[in-house]
Amino acid sequence: ISKDEVGILICDVMGHGVKASLVTMLIRGLLLEIPTALSSPADVLKHLNDKIIPLADDANFPRFVTAVYSVFNLSKGEILIANAGHPEPLWYVRDEQGNHFEGCPVREMGPALGMFPDEPFKATRHSLDQMTELLFFTDGLIEQKQCDGQEWGVDNLVETVERVKDEPLSEQLKLVTEALHTACESDHLDDDVCLVAIRVQPNK
Repeated sequence: ISKDEVGILICDVMGHGVKASLVTMLIRGLLLEIPTALSSPADVLKHLNDKIIPLADDANFPRFVTAVYSVFNLSKGEILIANAGHPEPLWYVRDEQGNHFEGCPVREMGPALGMFPDEPFKATRHSLDQMTELLFFTDGLIEQKQCDGQEWGVDNLVETVERVKDEPLSEQLKLVTEALHTACESDHLDDDVCLVAIRVQPNK
């Protein structure tokens, strides 16, 4: 967004195949329409929702899109995050319980994009006063069925990330994916899986 701001949008379109891919391309184009608003996660999600709502009347259009948009501002030392029905990212925190991964909270989670017109989305502000790592993912990761028929789930994801947290980010993503394939004993996954990791250090 600027020399001090990084924005990350991860979304999951209902359905698969060409139609879902076209919606992803549409969302990318819609972001280019609002370069001056990219610092505001709430405004970005509202813009996407307002544009998707009319298209959702088409029966051939994949109706729902979950999304989470985060802006990391290094000069201000803050993270803004807004969520539209998407799994909350994990973040690495340091508190009285020690260093660990847990869900990154939002003040209020909005509905998936394309559900309700004129929906107001809200952003949550977190201080960025130390090295911070976040892991964004789509629900195909945690809803993947294991051999026993149970979903892999957030608990297994947290346990895996905790185990590999000292590795470089690219290696972390590789090891998480390998753990998922091992749990389901298959190279084939039932749903699309997307993982994005970011590690930031605030400017001093």
